Parts: sequence; C-alpha cells; structure tokens
Amino acid sequence: MIIIFGTRPYGKVDEIPGLGFVATEFFHVYYVPLIPFRTRFIVRKDADGFYGGNLPLSFKSIFTGWFRAASVFALLIGVTIATINITNDRSPLTTRALWGAGIIVLGMIVMWINRKMFRTASYPRAVELAETLGMDPRLRIFIDLEYHQINQAEAERRLDILGYAADELANLDDEIAKSGLNERHDFK
Repeated sequence: MIIIFGTRPYGKVDEIPGLGFVATEFFHVYYVPLIPFRTRFIVRKDADGFYGGNLPLSFKSIFTGWFRAASVFALLIGVTIATINITNDRSPLTTRALWGAGIIVLGMIVMWINRKMFRTASYPRAVELAETLGMDPRLRIFIDLEYHQINQAEAERRLDILGYAADELANLDDEIAKSGLNERHDFK
C-alpha cells in the first residue's frame, strides 16, 4: 500500500493581485492538511518549487486550509449517508438525510462565499504584508496602484522621486527578484 504524505501549501488567502498570496505549509497525508508548519507569501510557482518570503503563522490561512478539507469530507459523508438512507427507504431517516445533505450544501455555499472573501487581501492587509516582508518601495507603489489608491500619473511621479523610470512597474519579476522574495521553498 502506498501512503502519500509530505508538505504542501494550503489555505490560500490574502492574494495581492499581480504579486502573490499567503499560504501555510502543512504536513499532509493523502493531501489532507493536518499540521501547519509555517506561513509564506508565495510570489510564484514553477517545476522547482514555490518562491516567496516567510511570514508569521496566519490563523486565517490555517483555518481556510482545514475548513476546505473538512467541508469536502462533510460533503462526502453527507452524500454517503443520504444515499444509504434513500436506498433503504426509511421515511424519517430519509428526511433527516436530505436535511443533512441540504445543510452540507449550504455549508459548501458558505465556504465558496468565504473563499472569495478571504482570497483577496484588503488594502491595509496588503500594506501590512509589504511592510512585514520588507518589500522594495517600487512594489509598494505597485500595490497602491493595484488597489486604486493612486493613479498611473501619481505612480510615475513617485517612481521619479525614487529615481526610477516609469516602466519599472511593468517588470515585476525583476522587482520581486530584487526584493528578497525569491527564496525557493520545496513542498513535497
């Protein structure tokens, strides 16, 4: 029997569009997140692994990772119980099973809504992440522009004050590499 285990990032939250997202590295068995180890801001993924910087443990990310796994298990259990009870045609049990399946579906809808709510970082959270990670000031200008706190002209003016060309924001990969967020992390 083959047992699949290792570490992987789960609980994707606080995404900064165009830059990266927060995820927690969990020890998993059969891809079920069990024990959280560390939280990272992931800027990219390729065949070699994930790249990003370390953050303090994010309880929001941990909760999201566990909640998504638990909701999948609850859905499978609910469908199994509903199927067994419907095929046995026990009227009270069938009714309870259908109510249970309905509650699970409602839980899945709530999870879907929360996924969207938790997925994108608010502007204050994006700024907090930038400060915690010690991001380059050019990336802070990118965040301000991405969250519509400034317009393109203001972004170019701020870059000019820092002594950079206006096209600096177009080359984010270079900025990420310079910002110290290019540390490789293997999740296997």
